[in-house]
Amino acid sequence: MGVANLVKETQRFRKYGLSKEYIVIRNVDEWIYCFNNHNGEVSSWDRIEKSHLIKGDDLEKYILNELMEAKEEW
Repeated sequence: MGVANLVKETQRFRKYGLSKEYIVIRNVDEWIYCFNNHNGEVSSWDRIEKSHLIKGDDLEKYILNELMEAKEEW
């Protein structure tokens, strides 16, 4: 059985300084989207400045918003 891509991506970016409370949920080249396992926030992580920009306070809302945007673009 293989390892989920999000596990591989999370392990990869932890080597670059991603804190342990974050799980990578999406890698879009320059933007790394993360789920905060402590407070449920979704953020984009800047691996150069090692900072997070909050994108949402709830994973479910974030996913629904992403699906709605994809539907509109389709």
